[in-house]
Amino acid sequence: MSGKVLDTLQYPLAYANILAITKADNQEVKFAITEKDGSYKLGLVKNQTYELTVSYLGYKSQTLTITTTDQDLIKNFILKENPDQLDEVNIKYAPPITVKKDTITYDVTKFVTGEERKLRDALKKLPGVEVDRAGNVMVNGKKVTKVLVENKTFFTGNSKLAVNNIPADAVEKVEILDNYNEVAMLKGLQDSEDMAINILLKEDKKKFVFGDIEVGAGIEERYLLHPNLFYYSPKTNVNFIGEP
Repeated sequence: MSGKVLDTLQYPLAYANILAITKADNQEVKFAITEKDGSYKLGLVKNQTYELTVSYLGYKSQTLTITTTDQDLIKNFILKENPDQLDEVNIKYAPPITVKKDTITYDVTKFVTGEERKLRDALKKLPGVEVDRAGNVMVNGKKVTKVLVENKTFFTGNSKLAVNNIPADAVEKVEILDNYNEVAMLKGLQDSEDMAINILLKEDKKKFVFGDIEVGAGIEERYLLHPNLFYYSPKTNVNFIGEP
């Protein structure tokens, strides 16, 4: 499915959200963000019924039900300004994905099934996120160059260490930070090609130990013990490597 999101004056609305939710238990939530020209592309499963919601800050959202076929669907949306946007709002539904400027936030609990072991398994369930065998993370075709946990660099910031070791059940939300800049004073002042992910942990899962221990034995009472353990907490990152 593709098309454009415009305002009533036919100006494109960049970074508008398109969310498609199906009632089928075995189908994932589909999500897209419009480009600078207001265009979007949304990959849907054929012969499925979706509730489609198009939203943009300051404009009235549109919701409609569509049923897919074997052919591509083209649908344009025109959003009207919302003059009552500052009135009191009662929120009954927390969207699984939110977008604010250069930050996409995924509520990971809405996408996982509980069978995921490591962070990589959970990331693969998020729309637009890919993880290769080596542990490199791509978001909408752009490589992640930095990994944070609770807004702090996770050990070296290497994505492989994070995605292959952080327990999936400890993760509550994942923030995708585009145009990431480590210098706070420069944020918003200059563009950056860097993309980072920030892992937000569940309140009761903010401390964990991970790693492996390699043990071996041989003739003449020779042995090998090679522990490689990591400990993470909001205040402390410890790496222990030992080899007798």
